[in-house]
Amino acid sequence: MKIIIFYEHLTREWNAIQGLKEIFEKKNCKVWTLSIIFERSKAKLIANINKIDIIIVPWFVDKVHEEILYPIISTNPKIQVINLHHEQIGSKESQHFLIPQSDYARNGVYHFAWGEYFKDLLIANGIDPNKVFVTGNIRNDESIERTTKTSKEELARIYQLDITKKWILFAENRGWILQHNNEDTFKELIKRGGSREYLDNSVLYNKRSLDGFKSEISTMPHEFFDKYEFIYRPHPGTRLFDTLGKSVKIIADRSIYDWINVCDIFLTCESTSIFEADMCGKPCFTVDWTDKYPDAIMNGVCDYPALNSISELLQMTDEEITKKCSLHMYERYCGKVDGKSKNRVVAATYNIFKNGTAHIYPIAKLSIKGQIRQLIYEAITWLFVKTTLIYKVHFPKSAYGESRDIPYAKENRWIKEHTK
Repeated sequence: MKIIIFYEHLTREWNAIQGLKEIFEKKNCKVWTLSIIFERSKAKLIANINKIDIIIVPWFVDKVHEEILYPIISTNPKIQVINLHHEQIGSKESQHFLIPQSDYARNGVYHFAWGEYFKDLLIANGIDPNKVFVTGNIRNDESIERTTKTSKEELARIYQLDITKKWILFAENRGWILQHNNEDTFKELIKRGGSREYLDNSVLYNKRSLDGFKSEISTMPHEFFDKYEFIYRPHPGTRLFDTLGKSVKIIADRSIYDWINVCDIFLTCESTSIFEADMCGKPCFTVDWTDKYPDAIMNGVCDYPALNSISELLQMTDEEITKKCSLHMYERYCGKVDGKSKNRVVAATYNIFKNGTAHIYPIAKLSIKGQIRQLIYEAITWLFVKTTLIYKVHFPKSAYGESRDIPYAKENRWIKEHTK
């Protein structure tokens, strides 16, 4: 097989898809791993030279996504598309964005679900059960694979962290909507089933919650930072803060598991990374600084213990922290966690390659003009990254906001140590 695997967020997906690539290559497959944002033109060139059999994507829900893949799909009428669905947990409101909307996105592609929870959701929304494979989450294989690969001492040395303190990992989930707070984005999200009220409320919630977070961080008592090393991990694809004060370490590098494995406490507002921390046996808490209306609360995440403030940890003993956090809520939402999800994905992909059905649904086409615009965007981004102008003038604006996902940017050199 010849396969293109697209990723969106390096910190979310890179390690997992490199592991997937290795398994395919051991079976004599030819595999390319590319950014679906910054390397579409490169993927088109690869598809023109090689007869690609399989495209694996992080998401695929509507005609906009059809246009993204059309230049590659058009090179081989027998090509099969697999949607890994890297987001499978949402709130009552946000889960609309996870469900395919167009005929092609629903049943012209194949869907890999982590477990029965998302499989049932897909089928309830019109996806053919024969198009859905339950594989587990390939990212969660790291909860078993990486427990001894990156030591706390190594990370302390690389990132100048104090190994004598307890480490708190704060995984951010806010900010994406603020970076994409524009009418074009809102129109697309509304097409996918979201409501204008939900989007406007999300913007207000993010602003209020982030303001409360920054206020607490700026007034945190000194004894808190004497006891804890506070590691702030931005939400993938966002760039909210350049600094939160000298006592907070903003670190966007590496897989979330590198940090979960060495942290002592995991905090978040609503990141589904809390399930991954739970898998690794870490004390997990949610914390927020404003209320969210009920339909926007993330399924499952709200069931973890909640703090009124981060500083509340100072009043808790280690025993109290541990006692509150032995819930194991991840099983319902994340499917089987046994270190074999990548193997199941490979097996299912071979099944699709051998037995997949031909497409019967029309696909939205990207015009030649649209393809040229994408090529120009990628060329300008490459030039501004290589000259470092992107960090000085913040242009292209969208590329700057997502620069932590540009594979050739210097700030992402950490990915090279995971590349064979």
